Amino acid sequence: MIREQLDHPIHTLPGVGPKTAEKLAAQGILSVGDVLNTTPRTYEDRRFLVPLAAAAQSLPPAPPVPVVTVVEIIDHVFFGPKGHLKIIIRDSSTTAALVCFGRNFLAQSLPIGRLFLVAGNFSVRYHEIQTSAFETEPLPAPLVHEWTQLIHGESRARPVDGPGKQIPRTRQFGMLLPRYPNLAGLGEQKIRTMVHKALDLYGKNLEDPLPTEVLKQHHLPPYNHALTNLHQGQNSQEIQQAHKRMVYQELFLLQLNLAYQAYQRRTVKGSPKPPVQETTGPDYTRQVLNSLPYTLTNDQKTVLEELNREVAGPVPMARLIQGDVGSGKTVVALLACARMAELGRQSVLMAPTELLARQHANTAHAMLAPAGLTVAFLSGSLNGKARTMLLQELAAGNIHLLVGTHAVFTRDVEFQNLGLSIVDEQHRFGVNQRTALVKKGEGVHLLLMSATPIPRTLAMTVYGDLLISTISEKPAGRKPVETHLARMGNEQKVYDFVRRQLEQGWQAYFVYPRIDDQDNSEPVGDAPAEKSPIKSAEAMAELLSSQVYRDYRVGLIHGQMKDEEKIATMAAFSQGEIRVLVSTTVVEVGVDVANATCMVIEHAERFGLAALHQLRGRVGRSALQSYCFLVYAEPLTEIAVQRLKILKESNDGFLLAEKDLELRGPGDIQGIQQSGFLKFTFADLSRDMGLMNLARKDAFALMDKDPGLADHHWLKWLVS
Repeated sequence: MIREQLDHPIHTLPGVGPKTAEKLAAQGILSVGDVLNTTPRTYEDRRFLVPLAAAAQSLPPAPPVPVVTVVEIIDHVFFGPKGHLKIIIRDSSTTAALVCFGRNFLAQSLPIGRLFLVAGNFSVRYHEIQTSAFETEPLPAPLVHEWTQLIHGESRARPVDGPGKQIPRTRQFGMLLPRYPNLAGLGEQKIRTMVHKALDLYGKNLEDPLPTEVLKQHHLPPYNHALTNLHQGQNSQEIQQAHKRMVYQELFLLQLNLAYQAYQRRTVKGSPKPPVQETTGPDYTRQVLNSLPYTLTNDQKTVLEELNREVAGPVPMARLIQGDVGSGKTVVALLACARMAELGRQSVLMAPTELLARQHANTAHAMLAPAGLTVAFLSGSLNGKARTMLLQELAAGNIHLLVGTHAVFTRDVEFQNLGLSIVDEQHRFGVNQRTALVKKGEGVHLLLMSATPIPRTLAMTVYGDLLISTISEKPAGRKPVETHLARMGNEQKVYDFVRRQLEQGWQAYFVYPRIDDQDNSEPVGDAPAEKSPIKSAEAMAELLSSQVYRDYRVGLIHGQMKDEEKIATMAAFSQGEIRVLVSTTVVEVGVDVANATCMVIEHAERFGLAALHQLRGRVGRSALQSYCFLVYAEPLTEIAVQRLKILKESNDGFLLAEKDLELRGPGDIQGIQQSGFLKFTFADLSRDMGLMNLARKDAFALMDKDPGLADHHWLKWLVS
């Protein structure tokens, strides 16, 4: 049976009706394959007897004891003003009670005198062993006589009737029972039934996507065996091997995808381009460089030379520029656009938000237009005649650089001769999206930019198909931002300092973790579990404007505002009309206001290290001395203490990335797993980096052995 069977819609499974299918679809469960890839969150051992007497000493607040046993129903008792049902049970060790709040119907399905398998967490309450959370299943008829004798002490098997005795195998007992995450409000038994049917109908005869030699080399079970054991494993070893297989497969296919992309770029020739020394068109690069009010840093010059050399070559470039906040990545990218224009080709720059894209468009226009280069901006909000005219000019080749959001992906956006695709803050785009723009032309070069430095230990794993350039120097004249910590309750001193900066003509940011007092979104960082009042952007904008800084105009910006409101607010702040900007993390990237000297982040303990560093990078973008105040609320977790201490001591984003890796593990590094670039079903980078490196080695070795995967059509179909 071929793998396409896994793409069957979920409603093809028996027992999955339209309503259930709709609920599952809302959670991304659309196909049979999605069902089979629903990973159990844990497994409950129901293979061996754990008698009721095991819970005899479990008094609250001690945790209850998991019990798995065979019981006889000996009585029904109704208690309380609402007449709740209590079912009295006994096994061979003692008696206990199943407390059934609001479930009196169980008196019918659990009648007196019948034997049942029971599993639940029992403890001693009100002088009896009891539980209100339990699962039951009728004892198979052939075993009733044997277990009746055991319960009543009439069997010679009595001495072995204790912990360790094998439990009869049924739907939910006698096994390592998979416990699934809550899906669309479906009960776990419903999910188990759905998984079992998917295995029976589609999962038993699946072709294996991994090469046989890889399976043998790493002693991995076949694909269909792994899927079966993942959900129905008989012992922990089977389950562990199945999970390892699924993790390795996920990482191998990721790395093979990277290897295949790298192979395609090496073998697909670009459009003919004259070498640099033979260029006869305008010297746009020189004109732009001469107009800059500053000199490029050595890092910028080195990276620009790399880009110019590669874009003039016959093979499409694929490069990532890593640079700390304020290091001048965008300037280098725009100079590369100027070089492309000299070669008679167009460029496109895409950013994840309209706010950031507009800022890039403004920067690009100011930098490139004086040299005679045409810059246009495209977003989803542009429509009608204006959009039609822009697209006509783009297709005619009259626009040298198009800057936009996801709108540049749309089918009607056509270039005359696209040569360079730039993606900023690329970690916010999926692994497939990052190359989508390349298909807008022939032999298009790909340039990715990231202001979230990635530790060297991860860079080649995540960006294995790219060359990596690093800009670590800051432009000349920039002073390191002074970072100060302030305990919540002492923030008035911070407000007073900011006032003195405002009096000198400078501007300030105030950032908060929530939009309003009803915002229940989860904190970004490791906030303490205690519920304490959290300041919100809306409430603090009102307070700061009406009381603290009533002599200055205070603005507010957050993600739920309309784009035109955000754009107008940022324009007013950039022009100095707004002196204090209150915000959420919407200003984390791309906002560049040289006159802003203060960044105040309240509830700093609720932000991740990368986010705090990015926010701090909004100031210190001129020769002015700038300041960042991290206002924190106690109590702090140990990680939060270390994070704030590290941030106070260092402005080096690359060092901070390494420290973040040490503190949180690779799975939590912003721009890696959280970003959507790597969203795994089975793998966890904080645990599986060893397998990731192994999978990378195997994938690239296979590509070297079989270039283009000519002998592995199945794998080629999966990764192309």
